Amino acid sequence: HPDLASSYDNLGICYREKGDYVQAIAYQQQELNIHLAIFGEQHPYIARSYHSLGGCYWSKGDNAQAILYYQQALCIKIAAFGEQHPSTAVSYNGLGICYSQKGEYAQAINYIQQALNIHLANLGEQHTDTAISYYSLAQIYYAQFRYPQALQYYQQALNIWLTILGENHPYTASSYNSLALCYLALAQYPLALQYHQQALQALALSVPDGDFYPLPSLEDYNYNGAIQLLDILPTKAATLFALYQQNQAPQDLAAAIAHYYSANTLVDQMRQGYKTEGSKLTLATKGKTKVYDAGLYAAFIFEQLHN
Repeated sequence: HPDLASSYDNLGICYREKGDYVQAIAYQQQELNIHLAIFGEQHPYIARSYHSLGGCYWSKGDNAQAILYYQQALCIKIAAFGEQHPSTAVSYNGLGICYSQKGEYAQAINYIQQALNIHLANLGEQHTDTAISYYSLAQIYYAQFRYPQALQYYQQALNIWLTILGENHPYTASSYNSLALCYLALAQYPLALQYHQQALQALALSVPDGDFYPLPSLEDYNYNGAIQLLDILPTKAATLFALYQQNQAPQDLAAAIAHYYSANTLVDQMRQGYKTEGSKLTLATKGKTKVYDAGLYAAFIFEQLHN
């Protein structure tokens, strides 16, 4: 029944937002199976299911599978809605993100620029889908070390998020943190830390404006935006460590280690809420890349200073 499929879809969205991608895929696949049985292959509902699965596989790190589902969604949408429909643009955007992950930046920019042009023509500047395309373009320019262009598009996305979603939203937090990463790459560490702090505040975490050393408390955190927080804590730690390397101030190194440790704690807490071992393994791999390796190196430097 379509209502049952809708319930599976909602569950899939919830588990994807938590980062439990294996469980999310299971629910999205159940939704797809029901829709295929009721509507057949060439229905817009099937395209939506394929797109959702593409997003889950991309989040899980399976780029090839994501491209397959995004491409299937795109073909159905073009047949159903035409080339210049906002729903078609969403699939172009998904494909662009995937090709960026493959390092095929020209193809990625082509897809996302198509999506942006369609969104601007149909939805205008002040729409969440337009913001997503700006943010996606910024991600590609950042990956190519083209920081001025990345900053421009990140800022455009942020301005839209602030207008539509307000200051306290995970998307707003992601934009602030992405701006921080650009300034980290440009060695403008105080400005980067300012944006890291705004990113934490956007997740409704209590942190002071001017003092970058205190850790946000995870005790009362409701895990709305936990995936974003798992990005923010280690990247702020990386900025603090870079500031230590520049100034050799021990408090910067100590704060970097504390933020890496807090990120590690967050990984452990998130894992406890995951249902499948596959999702736990995916999170552990992400944690190793973002937290463990860099945190251990910072701790090693700290140990050397005290010996």
